[in-house]
Amino acid sequence: MQTVEIEYLDGNITVEEEEPSTIPELVALIGEQGTVNEGTNNLRYRNKYPRVYKKASKDLEAVVPRDVKSEETKKDGTIKKVLISETDHLRACFKADPEKTTVTITQYAQSEPLYVKGERAGGGGKIGQAALDAANSFFADDTAEDKAKFIEGTVPGLKIARDIDGAVTPESLARGIQALNRYLLKQTQQQTLAVLKAA
Repeated sequence: MQTVEIEYLDGNITVEEEEPSTIPELVALIGEQGTVNEGTNNLRYRNKYPRVYKKASKDLEAVVPRDVKSEETKKDGTIKKVLISETDHLRACFKADPEKTTVTITQYAQSEPLYVKGERAGGGGKIGQAALDAANSFFADDTAEDKAKFIEGTVPGLKIARDIDGAVTPESLARGIQALNRYLLKQTQQQTLAVLKAA
């Protein structure tokens, strides 16, 4: 068994918990078939679906343009557009043209592997909506890769997952944002304790 930090309430609460650290421990907990089922589901939701949806959404922008969720004026006066998620875009595409959407998603679903080596396949708790919104905003203004590199350079040992084309995904960037938030929070807490000890 191992002790890990798990996030609750969109990352606002972090709890240390015990969980299995080996396959035999996991099998003892949920059984061999349960281990296979959970592993497969985790790979599908955290590894395959994001790749399929990203590629299908990009292809279908000609059918239904991806809507702007919100707009903000940046300090330099330019407008930053935050797009709806790829999943919401595909839902809109399906309403407009179910056949084309089905064909496109099926094409990528059948060609994309369940797992791509090098991608993070899970863990890290649930992604908070605030982190996902922030990630989508960075994709909207084409700064996602810059933000990912900044986060990787700031948080020791962190490597943000990339898709099969080597690009960050909204989900992986959101996880990076949450990791940065945790790191900065710990740094602040340590500085606060140091100040109090010195007082």
